[in-house]
Amino acid sequence: MFGVVGVCVPTAALAGCAGPGGDEHADPEPPDRLDVTRDDGRGTTFRIELDCDRGDRDRCARIAGQLSALRPDPDEVCAEVFVGPESIAVSGRLGGEPVLFALDRSDSCADARYRVLDALLRPSAD
Repeated sequence: MFGVVGVCVPTAALAGCAGPGGDEHADPEPPDRLDVTRDDGRGTTFRIELDCDRGDRDRCARIAGQLSALRPDPDEVCAEVFVGPESIAVSGRLGGEPVLFALDRSDSCADARYRVLDALLRPSAD
């Protein structure tokens, strides 16, 4: 189903446009925020927004540290076992970079990545 769609990379179109005299007219850098949508696969969705510049710094930092683990390895071998209809989609900005990916539980590898993200999204036990 979803797998990891990918992690977006910034493009010139997303950058602020500087005026002829420099960057005094450049758009301010948007804040780091992640929009997370969980879908239980049965008609119920739940959406949260993580404010990575303020109250959700810990969760955002944990997600940033695991982005590479959330990407599929083209050489991985996965059991074709459907674990469940649930999915998680994430979009926004993290570390100043655009982020966009979705995970599901369509096979053993996808489920492993889903479980990593699921754990990262939980509030820390501090």
